[in-house]
Amino acid sequence: MTPKQKAIAQAIVNVFETGEIEGDYGNVTVIPGDSGHLTYGRSQTTLTSFLYELLSDYCDEAAAQFAGEIKPYLSRVKAQDIKLDNEKAFHRILRKAGDDPVMQRTQDIFFDRRYWAPAMERARLAGITTPLGCAVVYDSQVHGSWDRMRQRTNSRAGGSTAVVGEKTWITVYVATRRSWLANHANSVLHATVYRMDTFNKLITDKNWELTLPLKAHDVTIKASDISVPDAPKTGWSVELEGYGEPTAWPSVEVFADGRAISPIRDLAMRLGAEVVWTPEGTEVNGEIVPVVLEVKKAVGTTQYSYVREIAEAAGATVAADLTSRTITVKK
Repeated sequence: MTPKQKAIAQAIVNVFETGEIEGDYGNVTVIPGDSGHLTYGRSQTTLTSFLYELLSDYCDEAAAQFAGEIKPYLSRVKAQDIKLDNEKAFHRILRKAGDDPVMQRTQDIFFDRRYWAPAMERARLAGITTPLGCAVVYDSQVHGSWDRMRQRTNSRAGGSTAVVGEKTWITVYVATRRSWLANHANSVLHATVYRMDTFNKLITDKNWELTLPLKAHDVTIKASDISVPDAPKTGWSVELEGYGEPTAWPSVEVFADGRAISPIRDLAMRLGAEVVWTPEGTEVNGEIVPVVLEVKKAVGTTQYSYVREIAEAAGATVAADLTSRTITVKK
């Protein structure tokens, strides 16, 4: 899929979830009888699935405007306390947080990681490659029960996509899932058959490439509605100024105490500093810099330190832009 087709597929599901093409980052929904309970965000994650992960990611961001108000609720979210369904003060905080660019960026990263990427892996394993087929899989990843419906479709279609062809298989899948939603024991799902009706119309129109304009649940998605965003920045980049030719050094995409970290030797040597390993610690131009001992992913035996400490020990000045996540180191 092209980045534009990905954006269209996500826009369709955003409409399903929030009624908005771009999604509603502050959307809080509680539907009586919904097993997911409190749902939140651009593409709606639930209290009983990944809401804690999303809010925890947000609160870990140094510039998160509403982290202080959300943190007191995190333990209850982690415990999946269904009383939060009726916690109006909490709902108000979540709605306000949806306007914070940091929350929006966090959600974009989160929904790609938790929903889009797994959906595309499932599509790959199932032999699904068309943009419409991938959108159907993504919708099921968000809405749930993909594996159950995939197995049922294999039975009804007479085999997998490799046997009957992708377009035939997706057509049977959409019909199978619609019947399942319409007749589910949980009556809340009955009202969601419009999702499959949307996909069935696209199939009937032979719009396998998701050519615009198209309709999703009576919302028309036009070319002017779709913008292909830059890939979300999950880490920081370090730009060096005054060290010969302009250069950029991407820091490790790991955070400690809300600060960017980078390999000590590599960054220091780029700054022309002398690095010495001593029993007391790592010296950069004779000054001991703190070594980061705990990071959020494996880093082997490389020693890491805060970018600011390395740069300042090398005699440089440091400025950070929170919006672009760029650290500028000047000689």
